Amino acid sequence: MLAAALGSLGAPLAARSTVMAPAKSQNSTTADKNLIYIKIPKTSSSTTGGITRRLAAVHKLKGYVDESFITKEPGVWANHGEMASLQDDVDDLELPSFFFSVIREPVSRCFSQFYHIHIDSQFEKGPPYMEFGNSSEAKIKYMKTRCANYQYEYLKREEHSSVDDVWNYYALIGTGPERLEETAVMLADKFGHGSELTDVMYIDAKLEDSLQKREPERWVKHIALEEEPQEVQDYANGQFIEDCAADFELYRRANEAIDEYVDDKEQSKVVNSFKDLQAKLAAECGQVEYCPGGLIGQCKGCIWKDAGCGYACADAMMGLENDWGDIDEKKTLGATKDDSDDGDSNSSYNSSYKLNSIAISSVGDGA
Repeated sequence: MLAAALGSLGAPLAARSTVMAPAKSQNSTTADKNLIYIKIPKTSSSTTGGITRRLAAVHKLKGYVDESFITKEPGVWANHGEMASLQDDVDDLELPSFFFSVIREPVSRCFSQFYHIHIDSQFEKGPPYMEFGNSSEAKIKYMKTRCANYQYEYLKREEHSSVDDVWNYYALIGTGPERLEETAVMLADKFGHGSELTDVMYIDAKLEDSLQKREPERWVKHIALEEEPQEVQDYANGQFIEDCAADFELYRRANEAIDEYVDDKEQSKVVNSFKDLQAKLAAECGQVEYCPGGLIGQCKGCIWKDAGCGYACADAMMGLENDWGDIDEKKTLGATKDDSDDGDSNSSYNSSYKLNSIAISSVGDGA
C-alpha cells in the first residue's frame, strides 16, 4: 500500500482556535491574500463553493459573484478546474494565495458521480463506460477508468507531483460531506483576518434532490455499496484501493488533521458551537427550494448559481448586516426576519460566544 511509504503530515495545527463568532461580522477585515478553492466534483463542492464565496464577500475579496479566474486582487476562485490547468494563472498573481480543497472517501465519491451522470438507464449514445447501462461491468469499468486517483490528479500542480507535494501545497484539505462542518471551522481559523463562524455558515441547496423530484423516471437509484452486486463490492474493497492509493492516502491525512484539530478541548467547543449554529440554520432557512426543479438557471436567493443559497435568510437569522451589493438583485427567498423588527427579535441567536475563550454559550437556546 502507498500509505505505508508516504511521509508525515504537514505543519502542526495551531494549538488554539482564533475563530470568533459574534452576532455581526464586525471583526472580519479585508484580506491581503487571494482565496483559491480547488473544487472537485461530488465532494460537497457546490456547498463548499458557497462557503468560499460567502467568506470572500465578508472579507471584501473581488470576484465572489464571478465565473472567471481572479483578475483583481485580492480575489477569489471557487469553480471547477484542475490545479494544473490553473497554474499559469496562479503564477501571474501578485499577492500570496490561500489554497484549499475538500475531498471525499474515494469509493463514495466515485459512485456519487456515477449515479449523478447516470440519468436514464437506457443509453443509446452514452459515454463508453455507460455502454453496459447500470450493470456491474459498467460500474467496475467506470471505477477503473474515471475514478482511480481522481482527486489526487485534480489537486496536483505538476505531472510528477507526489502525494507529499500535494498535501504540503494546500493550507487546508478538508473532507465532506460527513465532516464539512469541521472543515468549515478550520477554514475560518486558518484563513484568519478576524474570521467568524458566521462567515462560513452554509445551507445545502439540495440541487440533486430537486432534479430527482422533477423527473424521477430518469434517475437510477443510488444504492449503498453494501447493496451493490458482490463483484462490485469485491473490486471496490480490493483492487480499487490499490488503484486509488493516492486518493486514499490524502483522505487519511485529511481526516487525521481534522481529528487532531478537534482533539483540542477549546477547538472542539468551537466545532460544537458551529454544529449547533448549522442545525438552527437548517431548521430556519433550509426548507426552501432555492433551485426549483433542480435547474441552476432558476436558482434564487443564492450568491452565485447554486452556491451560497439562503444567504439573506442566514443573515437575517443571525442579525447580520453584510453588504451584498455585488449581487445583481438581493433576493431574500426564505428570509424570516421581519424588516420592521427593532433588531432585538433575533436576540436568542445573538448570544455572546467568543470562540477562542473558555466560556461558550449555545447558539439559539439562550442557555
